[in-house]
Amino acid sequence: MLKFILQSFNSENSGFNTTINLPKEIDLSQLKDVQILLRFSAADDGNPTATLPVTDQWSNKYDLTANQGSFDYVKVNGNTVEVQGWHASNLSYGKPYQYIIVLQNGREIGRSIVMGSEGNLVRLDVERVFPGILNSGQSGFQSSVVLNTNLRNTAIQLIHRFTDDPVGNGNYIDINSPVYVVKDSYQTSGSFNSDSMRAKRDLTAQRIAQKLMQQQGISVLYDWTNQNNNYQELTIHDIA
Repeated sequence: MLKFILQSFNSENSGFNTTINLPKEIDLSQLKDVQILLRFSAADDGNPTATLPVTDQWSNKYDLTANQGSFDYVKVNGNTVEVQGWHASNLSYGKPYQYIIVLQNGREIGRSIVMGSEGNLVRLDVERVFPGILNSGQSGFQSSVVLNTNLRNTAIQLIHRFTDDPVGNGNYIDINSPVYVVKDSYQTSGSFNSDSMRAKRDLTAQRIAQKLMQQQGISVLYDWTNQNNNYQELTIHDIA
């Protein structure tokens, strides 16, 4: 096969790399089975004629609406929900903020932004299964949500959301978990991947910040990778 390719005309200069800007009126959320056509043509406009035939190469079909995910681990204890999973979506482009939202009987009872090191975790297993989805290799997330409501003897559902809105609304794309029936507590199989000291400190700092926000009604930042707010984030991590 390699010998055949090397004998093909201009094979040593056969690579290409380009960007195609689509019209703004095109709704990407409706684009399924998209294909790309590579064409060799002698005509200025690229169209075939009786005297100027073309050579075409079609790509595979791509689903620009692909939206896949999983909640791999969920633990509910008292008023705290810990969650770990992955979410890969071609519709996440232009939506840099991630949120975990907790629903009780279909009504939101709390949310938490997925900060810094908690999102975009490496998931090579996901990339192997979904290589055609944007950022599938960095689709992992882990977070916790501290609520005002005790979750005993209830049923909850979780949402992971990509959004263009800093507070978690705006334009968004979601995945929903199954409904979890909680008695005294709840935990799926497996364990929360927080073995590293950094991950444990991140989670503890997040819980401290959420508790302060609930009690004081103020905004408390805890993403220690951002050091532009009078080192407030680092202070929270020192406490953690």
